[in-house]
Amino acid sequence: MLIGAAPFLFVLLFQTGFGWSASQAGLLVMAVFLGNVLIKPATSPLIRRFGFRTVIVGSNIGGAVVFVLCTFIDASTPLAVIAVLLAASGVFRSIGFSGYNSVQFADVPAPLTSGANTLASTLQQVAVGLGIAVAALIVRATTAGASLVDPAAGELGYRWAFPVLAVLLLVPTIEAWRMPAGSGAEVAARRPASPTVTRSPAPPAS
Repeated sequence: MLIGAAPFLFVLLFQTGFGWSASQAGLLVMAVFLGNVLIKPATSPLIRRFGFRTVIVGSNIGGAVVFVLCTFIDASTPLAVIAVLLAASGVFRSIGFSGYNSVQFADVPAPLTSGANTLASTLQQVAVGLGIAVAALIVRATTAGASLVDPAAGELGYRWAFPVLAVLLLVPTIEAWRMPAGSGAEVAARRPASPTVTRSPAPPAS
């Protein structure tokens, strides 16, 4: 839910906070999804090497660090620096999604996999919507607080929303750390079954 709120917050920060155009903000936010795609080939090897618990905890901590760093960017920050931060956010977002989306099926019996997949997809869509709602509430609170500090610095409120998300990410990080070290080991190490060798019948005895 929290990681899914990031693209929404980035767009708000760039358009409303920095005053950028929708096209400029949209092009820059594409760096998030570029990071998502580029790290995908490495997610499975990472999970097999370090296990679900370490990968999920690491992705949450990495995402929180990126959120904290986003507090310090402003309209004068070089676009390359912002793009790197957004791409890093996408990388940790993708790793976390891969970990959660795989380990959730570790204890599901094979006959129930179809129903579990439907439920998981539904919950994921609900989480995206809740993430946007939570992000909007956080922005409303932080912009109100920022206006008390400096009424002219409207972008402060949008930037302050990111450390709030970073703090909230401690909750799933603690939950992931409490997972058994070997959680989902069978899923992580799963390999395609070897093809069945068909033996030709022995010739009839003469």
